[in-house]
Amino acid sequence: MNKTRTKGMTAVAVVNFVFGALGVFAGLWAMMTFHAVMSRSLTDGKTTQVAMAGLGMALYGVACGIVAIIAGIGVLKLAPWGRILSLSYAGLSIVSSVVSLFMPTIESSSAPGAGVWIGKTIGFLLGMIYPAILFIVFRRPHWKEAFSSASQNVANVA
Repeated sequence: MNKTRTKGMTAVAVVNFVFGALGVFAGLWAMMTFHAVMSRSLTDGKTTQVAMAGLGMALYGVACGIVAIIAGIGVLKLAPWGRILSLSYAGLSIVSSVVSLFMPTIESSSAPGAGVWIGKTIGFLLGMIYPAILFIVFRRPHWKEAFSSASQNVANVA
């Protein structure tokens, strides 16, 4: 069997790199932000709890970003673990989108307004697009064959 990396596979690797880097940088930025909120001396209990949950999600985002970057390397190499990590990243992204949809927000009122829910819903839907694409393309027979461990030769398609 002959392994060939198509332009689509290269595109998936590049998108993994981009989303991975964005995830790491956004996670680090969020960690600094939530740490600053928690370190304020006049925070109430709810604000601190929400900031701690946000800090946990930020750490999760950094971890997901690292998984995406490593998966991108695997996809470029057409390594079987590149497919597995890409599918794992898709699953982790879905979990992140679902948790973010129901995560509390720091607001002056106790109940979030309609704008917050609209924003969360749009973010959830956008966050589901790339994982869905990954699940679809990595289950196609040609992609499964390209990432199978039985294939030995690597030839890049220009």
